Amino acid sequence: TERVLGNGIKVIVIEDHRAPTVAHMVWYRAGSIDEVNGRTGVAHVLEHMPRADAAALVAEWLPRLRAGGRVVLIAPQEAGFRSDPTHVEFLDEAALRDLLEGAGCAVERAYSFPFPRVVGRMFPYNELVAVGRRHS
Repeated sequence: TERVLGNGIKVIVIEDHRAPTVAHMVWYRAGSIDEVNGRTGVAHVLEHMPRADAAALVAEWLPRLRAGGRVVLIAPQEAGFRSDPTHVEFLDEAALRDLLEGAGCAVERAYSFPFPRVVGRMFPYNELVAVGRRHS
C-alpha cells in the first residue's frame, strides 16, 4: 500500500505475515543527489567531523541561505552514533543549538525524531533535530 500524506510524506506499507515482527525505515530525500540548483544543503555530515569543523561548515554554507530562511541540523542519537565507525563527535541537542547560535541563527526548536529521546539510546534511527532561522 502506498499513500502520500498531506504534508508530502510518502508512506509505503508492505505486509509480510511470515514472522511476528515490525520493521520501520525512514528515508530522507536530503542529500546532494536531491539538491536543486539554488537550493543547497548538507545532510548528515556534521557527526563525521570534529565540532570546530562542523561549526566552520555551517558558517560556510549559511550565506547561501536567504535572510529569514530556516536551517535544519540533524544528527543521530547514541545508538545511531555508535552504529557507524566514521562518526567522529557525538552532537547532542545542546551542541546542535550551539552550532546554530554560533552561526548567528535563532533556534526555533530542537526535538527528538521519530520517537522520544530515551529511545535513541537503543534505536539507531532516532535523530536529534534542531531548527534555526537565519537572522534578517
